Formats: sequence, C-alpha cells, structure tokens
Amino acid sequence: MELTLLGEFEAREAWASSVALSCAHWVSWQLGLSLGTAREKLRVARALRELSLVAVELAVGWVTYAQARAITRVATPSEQQRWIDLAPYSTAVQLE
Repeated sequence: MELTLLGEFEAREAWASSVALSCAHWVSWQLGLSLGTAREKLRVARALRELSLVAVELAVGWVTYAQARAITRVATPSEQQRWIDLAPYSTAVQLE
C-alpha cells in the first residue's frame, strides 16, 4: 500500500469500523505483514506528512523506502533537504 494512502487511511480512522484493535492491527491483517512492520510503515507514513520533500523524493523513486525510513527517524522539516542530498550517495544503513 502506498504510504500516502496509508497515512490518509490512518488519519481518517477508516480502520475503526472493523474488528481491528488499531490501524496497525488492520494493516497487519489486511496486508499480511507482521505487527511490527505494520507499525513501522505507519510511523513512516505519519512522518512523511511533515517531511513533504522526502515524500516527493520517495514517490518519484529518487529515495528508496529503506532510505526514507531511515531519514524519517532523524530529519526535521527544516533539515530534510540535507538528508535528501545525502541519499544518492548513501545506503539506508549509512543514513541511519
């Protein structure tokens, strides 16, 4: 599921009418992911709402999901460009 849609799904609490205990539980159930992976995808989706430049770079393929995941752990809106500039020359592990 694309992260922008996932973030919107969570923000609208669209999962709440199901039997799931949380959005992460719903994502885990519907996408066949572990609960930990579902939680991490939701964390990244939430962070991308504030890190719009990172979201665009991810959407066009200039940053991988693994790189975006690492960047969203540390970047702030004011310094996201710095992290984006490092991404083409760094692996996700190096960004972490």
